[in-house]
Amino acid sequence: MPGMEGGPPADDPMLKMLQQMIGGTLPEGPGGMPAFPGMPGQPTATADPSAYLWRIIHAIFALSLGLYIALTTPFTGTRLERETSALGYTPNSNVLTPSSVHFFYLFATAEIILQTSRFYLEKGKVAQSGWMGTVMGFLPEPWKGYLALVARYSRIWTTVSGDAMVCVFVLGVCAWLRGGA
Repeated sequence: MPGMEGGPPADDPMLKMLQQMIGGTLPEGPGGMPAFPGMPGQPTATADPSAYLWRIIHAIFALSLGLYIALTTPFTGTRLERETSALGYTPNSNVLTPSSVHFFYLFATAEIILQTSRFYLEKGKVAQSGWMGTVMGFLPEPWKGYLALVARYSRIWTTVSGDAMVCVFVLGVCAWLRGGA
C-alpha cells in the first residue's frame, strides 16, 4: 500500500479529516507526523523537582529520628526486651514511659512542621495526575473540592506512615547490628 512504509504522509486527507474532527490540529512530531501520546519523540511531562526535595527531607528526618531513638535507648530487639519494651511499655503496668512519649512528640512535631511548610510552599495547590486528576477534571465544583481534600489527606497519611516505617526499619537494623535475635 502506498504511504505505509514510513507512516502516512503529512498531506494525508484522512489524517487531516481526523484532525478536524477532534477539534484542531495535533502537535507536530518528528517528520511532520502528529505527536500522539506514547509515540517516540513525544515530549514527556517532567516531574516536579520540589517533590524530590520533600522526599529527601522526609527521608533524612526519618533516618535521623530512627538513629536517635536507636542510639539513645538500650533497646536491643530481643524477645524479652520487646515484651518489657524499653521504648514505652512498662512491665505490669498500662502506663507509657516518659521517653516513649518524648519520641512521639518529637515525631509528631517534626511531621507537623514538614507537612505545614510543604503546604504553604506549594500554596495548597498540587496538580493531580493519573486517574485522580482525570476524575477531578470531570467533576463539578463541590465534588471536585471534596476529592481534592481526600487526595491531600491521603498524601499526608502516606507520607507520615512512610516516615514512621523508616523509623521502625532503622530500629530493626540497629537491633540486628547489636546482635539481638
